[in-house]
Amino acid sequence: MKRKMIMAAMAVCCVMSGMAKDIKTVVLKTAPEMHCENCENKIKSNIRFEKGIKEIETNLKDKTVTIKYDADKTTVENIIAGFSKINYQATVADGTAAEPAKGKEEASCCGSSSCKCGSGTACGSSCGSEKPAAGEEVSYFKAVQMNCGGCAAKVKNALSAVDGVKDVEVDLSVKSVKVTYDAGKVNVDKLKEAFGGIQYASQLYYPGEANVGYVSFKADQMKCGGCAAKVKKNMLAEAGVKDVTVCLDTKVVSIAYDSSATSIDKLIDGFKKFDYTVAECYNKK
Repeated sequence: MKRKMIMAAMAVCCVMSGMAKDIKTVVLKTAPEMHCENCENKIKSNIRFEKGIKEIETNLKDKTVTIKYDADKTTVENIIAGFSKINYQATVADGTAAEPAKGKEEASCCGSSSCKCGSGTACGSSCGSEKPAAGEEVSYFKAVQMNCGGCAAKVKNALSAVDGVKDVEVDLSVKSVKVTYDAGKVNVDKLKEAFGGIQYASQLYYPGEANVGYVSFKADQMKCGGCAAKVKKNMLAEAGVKDVTVCLDTKVVSIAYDSSATSIDKLIDGFKKFDYTVAECYNKK
């Protein structure tokens, strides 16, 4: 009788062992990075509904998301796909991305001098040297007002809504926006208008050029389209200026410039040449 009881207990243990959940933990980094409690809440409130998720912890200081999940119900790849639904790109915190899906080869760095990623590792779609499809073009913009995941989502939604835009990628760490678009339907000026529509200053971004500086000025003297055209024409004529964006609604002039050829003080002097007094704005690093 005692032997039968022992055998029964062993059988129960075996069954329980077979039913035990395979709980694993993964630590992820996100792009854009978390910058505030709203970012943390957005991630927690959405990712917790993904299949197989058991527990989520966010660390605002380290910019990491620690997730416990049931490996019998989901995978790291599926969890990462869940982040993409809320406009976040997630990667494993040690720098190794999840395995690519079947049938897709992992992108490798082009290794050329024109590569914008500068990482020397797999750069995928974020590499500035990636060639767009026929008829498509890629432009980069600086949007210095982006400060959190909510800001990034706002920008991405606004640009994605423009007819002809194929893809929008946001890098909150450098406040840049990469836009892939149909050049037959939309151009850079139209994309800049989309930024203006959400009251965001923007200028072209040059990720592969180390000497490029970015600055925005408040120009309250601008009153009409003629004023805006005057400002843009005159500032583009200044030495070292690479790009000028004027937003009449906010009276902000955003400039990308060659820091080896000019400076913020010289740009301010440039405004004075046509009797404009400006003040730097959005200058938080």
